[in-house]
Amino acid sequence: GDDPSAEAARLRREAVELGVSGYCVFGGELGRTRRLKDELERASGRRLLVASDLEQGLGQQLAGGTVFPSQMAIAAAGEPELAGRVGRAVADEAALAGIDIVFAPVADLATEPLNPIVGVRSYGADPRGVSERVAAYVSGCQSAGVAATVKHFPGHGDTAVDSHIDLPVVRTGRGTLDERELPPFRAGIEAGTRLVMLGHIAFPGLSGDEMPASLSPALGQKLLRDELGFEGAAVTDALTMGAVTRRHGPGEAAVLALLAGADLLLMPENIEDALAGVVRAVEEGRIKESRIAKSLSRLSGLSEWLV
Repeated sequence: GDDPSAEAARLRREAVELGVSGYCVFGGELGRTRRLKDELERASGRRLLVASDLEQGLGQQLAGGTVFPSQMAIAAAGEPELAGRVGRAVADEAALAGIDIVFAPVADLATEPLNPIVGVRSYGADPRGVSERVAAYVSGCQSAGVAATVKHFPGHGDTAVDSHIDLPVVRTGRGTLDERELPPFRAGIEAGTRLVMLGHIAFPGLSGDEMPASLSPALGQKLLRDELGFEGAAVTDALTMGAVTRRHGPGEAAVLALLAGADLLLMPENIEDALAGVVRAVEEGRIKESRIAKSLSRLSGLSEWLV
């Protein structure tokens, strides 16, 4: 921050008083990230989860880390095992920097030429090839004790809208989803991914409405957990993105995400409003305490695995 003392006070208040689960790292220096994490954990007296978008390695975010080619370049360069070797190398560096969770691999297919957000972040357009590389990356990353995150469920490839700006709506049916979008996510789940990221993408053919997967029980609970059998932690994409903020305030977005099956609410637009919304929803009976307990149990299991 521009004012380090004010930034430190803000972080300490969030970790100690507000009880946030952790942080997503963007930018900075390799050594400073671990030191800051250690300081916050000592102050809060508990384990914090630190995540980062490392699709192209630690150097994508932290000075001093390695920058790898894009996923599409990795796919073009060799067999699926290469994706696994990259996953292991990225995780090794992430662990040294104090990062517990890698927000990768991208499981979206590069099927829409006008897609403004996926492109070379994807392993390609072939469901089988993408599936093999997603599974390999997950296995490689998690062999280093760092959690992988398969994203953006149930598939951000077939869109021409950037969910950072507005809500993409995919109108394909269930048959197309089963043949194309879902296989890489199935592969990641079968490989044991510890996290799945719920995308801000609507699939009205599945849910019956235009709620994004991150806020839709039909997609986040019924499809991901009940049908695909995912038992790990579900994390939303950033709740500061336009697909959410143009339609919901931070309190309502947090409540809807929990009702949809999310366990981690990533980067709420306003932390205090998000917390207040959840507390109010529990007090009013809209969210059952057992639902909160289930998420806490999943996060506890994740923390134990990380140790």
